[in-house]
Amino acid sequence: MTTREGRPLVEPYNIFSDCFAAVAFGEYHRATGDAEARTIALETYGRIQGRKENPKGRFAKQIAAGRSLKAMALPMIQLWMAEELARLIDEDMRERVTEESIRQVVDLHIDPERKAVFERVAADGSHPACMEGRLLTPGHALEVLWFVLRVVSAREEESAPLAGVRSAGPIDLLIQAILWTAERGWDRKHGGFFYYLDFEGYPPDKLEWDMKLWWVHAEALCAFLLGYRLTGRLELFEWFRRTNEYVWSHFDDPDYGEWFGYLHRSGEASVVLKGGKWKGFFHLPRALLVCLKLFDELVADAAARGNSDGS
Repeated sequence: MTTREGRPLVEPYNIFSDCFAAVAFGEYHRATGDAEARTIALETYGRIQGRKENPKGRFAKQIAAGRSLKAMALPMIQLWMAEELARLIDEDMRERVTEESIRQVVDLHIDPERKAVFERVAADGSHPACMEGRLLTPGHALEVLWFVLRVVSAREEESAPLAGVRSAGPIDLLIQAILWTAERGWDRKHGGFFYYLDFEGYPPDKLEWDMKLWWVHAEALCAFLLGYRLTGRLELFEWFRRTNEYVWSHFDDPDYGEWFGYLHRSGEASVVLKGGKWKGFFHLPRALLVCLKLFDELVADAAARGNSDGS
């Protein structure tokens, strides 16, 4: 955040802005060949790796020694960066980061016994008996799951499965986790996905827990459609259809375009601004592009099947 003249107003208090910047410069280099953009992307990525164990540094609020928890945010962003910067970063580093990120999500955050994806877990994957230990975030879980599903499915197609991941066939587990998340996260009274939930059904400590946010639903569309494209399971397409109907009847602004970002639980817009500190030009266009690509692939799949059986 800066003044109009470009003077900073807020110190850089974590590395997530750096992550988006690294990918942006990497993409700019890919599109233009600009050497300086490549240098900035790689240097930024290197600094991120140096800070990943303590991403907020002196700005961290929590005292790690009191209750040390692992969050899904870092493996999620690391996995995304490794894929987006695949042509630039060292292959060994990319493989290591990819494997570590997927292993944390699959082995620690996905809990097959409880049929849930936990936002924060202890180092051994257990769930501390506290609000943070019971926290579920449907949108974030679906975003992480489709990232992992995309990588794992591509590796299986290449006959190069990732080493060190708990499940010998993680795609089935990932699909189940997507469906668990959808069932738990959907508001059966008003429609749409809750922002936060408590696994035990207690009131979450987040005041905005029952709001409906644009990015949650954008990532849900990607998760359901990717899962359907990979497996053909109709319940995934039904979840896509249900979510798609909700977003275009609630988030879309028919008069001025774009999506509202924040809805009350009942579905009315809470904030009519289309952009702000957290809502930028990212989740929605990415989701639309991903879904368009997946529909193209589905059409191609259907054409290939038709050609193979002579129809």
